Amino acid sequence: MTSRLFFVPLSLFLIFMSSTQITIACGCFPYSTVLEDFEEADLVVIARLVSLEKATKPTARYGGDIKSATMLVEKVFKGGVKVNEVLAFGQGDEVLDCSWTFHKTMIGEQYLLYLDAPERPSESFYISTCNRSRKLEYARDDLLYLNNMDKLRGRTRISGVLSIDSAEDVGLEGWKIRVIGRRKTYVATTDKNGVYELYDLPLGRYLLEPEMKFGWKVDEFHLTRQPIRLQLTRRPAPSNRVAFTLRPRRHFGVDLRLKLSNHISGAVYDSSSKPLQGVCVSLAPANDERSLGCNSLTDERGRFLINSVSAGTYLLIFNYKNERTPRMPFSKLYYPGVPQREKAKPIAVRRGENVNNLSVVIGAEDH
Repeated sequence: MTSRLFFVPLSLFLIFMSSTQITIACGCFPYSTVLEDFEEADLVVIARLVSLEKATKPTARYGGDIKSATMLVEKVFKGGVKVNEVLAFGQGDEVLDCSWTFHKTMIGEQYLLYLDAPERPSESFYISTCNRSRKLEYARDDLLYLNNMDKLRGRTRISGVLSIDSAEDVGLEGWKIRVIGRRKTYVATTDKNGVYELYDLPLGRYLLEPEMKFGWKVDEFHLTRQPIRLQLTRRPAPSNRVAFTLRPRRHFGVDLRLKLSNHISGAVYDSSSKPLQGVCVSLAPANDERSLGCNSLTDERGRFLINSVSAGTYLLIFNYKNERTPRMPFSKLYYPGVPQREKAKPIAVRRGENVNNLSVVIGAEDH
């Protein structure tokens, strides 16, 4: 079974090996292009999981009550198998050997699989977590190429999937992705699933950036060519563009996730103006407190920051569990520091606008 393992610097490796308890764990960068995985795999198929076999002696590892899985081939892109052929898969371990673990909820689901053939025909297949094997509904980028491979083979391709991290109902269709070269800028448009692709671009260096709609920014990029060494340098500042090189007859992929670009910030102090650290700050819609959690914890200067807030009207809540602790020696409070919900001051958030420098003073009477 082939895995794209990362390489650990020697100093870290020696520290790791000197530990009294050593655990060998899986590590890989599963960011490859569909072309790379197609070329490396022995079989590329769409298959449906039809049954699982339970282990006679369950193991302690995750998913240890399952021994094997059976899948039915529904489409073949590469390899010496046929439609309706049955394939047997061994139960893997996602932590220890970078292979899929099967569960009951997977029965009946379809998957796009990039497979290495077992050494002997009598042995089972294993599915690597280090390639693009995935549930079929998340393989639309792959299928755009695989289903049209005969006419697309040998052409350069840039593709990816745009996703949005937001509670707002925002469509994935119609976002423009700009690919900027030295002499020309190319534009792709996402489909209803957020997938985009461009073919036949000249070789060379490019910048890729989405045409951002008001109030949005890039949360992160995922590139299909990762560094082979762990980077110990400081992470670069976030940007709405990323650079890459397109090589002859090859593909390059950039997945990107967007989030709202606004935030709410402020600070919490006690009655003597001392910053309070470790205070749980929650943001809830003004008419709904059913799903509360800590959206931020104040730092050593009492500051809090809540990112990517959808447009709307909210309440800020401090110590939502109403449990007094050494760091929160006060009962549940609402902004600007009142215990009664009806006296709370709502906070209005508009798309693309920040709410800054809110100040909350926890009075002695609240302790």
